Amino acid sequence: MKILVATDVASRGIDVSDVSHVINFDVPVVIEDYVHRIGRTGRAFQSGEAITFCTPSEEYYVNKIEKLIRQTIPVTAIPAEVFVEITGYDEKQDQAREIDMQKRRDDPDFKGAFHEKKTLNQKIKFKAERDKKNPNSKSPRTKSPKSYRKKH
Repeated sequence: MKILVATDVASRGIDVSDVSHVINFDVPVVIEDYVHRIGRTGRAFQSGEAITFCTPSEEYYVNKIEKLIRQTIPVTAIPAEVFVEITGYDEKQDQAREIDMQKRRDDPDFKGAFHEKKTLNQKIKFKAERDKKNPNSKSPRTKSPKSYRKKH
C-alpha cells in the first residue's frame, strides 16, 4: 500500500494515478478545491473513496460544496470506539463566531448568537457601574442603611 500525505497544493498541482482514498482533515474554504481534491480518486473509471472530517463551523462550506456538485455528501458518525478529544471552550467559541460570520455573509441583518447574551451582559455591567457611582440608588446591590452608617 502506498500513502501520500499532501497539502492543498497537491489538490491541483500533481497527477497521481490509482488513488483509492482521499482523506480531508479539513473542509476547504475555496469550495472548488474540494472537487479537485476528491477528483484524485476514481479517475479513468476507477473507484475511490473520499472521506472528509468536518467541524460544525465547516458545515457551511459542505453545504456550498453540495450545491456546487449537485449531490448530497453522506454523513457518517465517527464510531463509538474511536476516541475523540472533547473540544475546548475557546475552540467552541471560535467555531460559534465562525458560524455567525458565515450566517452574516448570507444575511446581513443576522445579529448572531452572541448578540442577545452580549446585550444582557452589557445591561448587567451598566447597572453595576451605575450603582457604584450612586450608592443611594434603590438597587439590590447597594448596601443596607445600617452598614452604610457604620462606614461613615
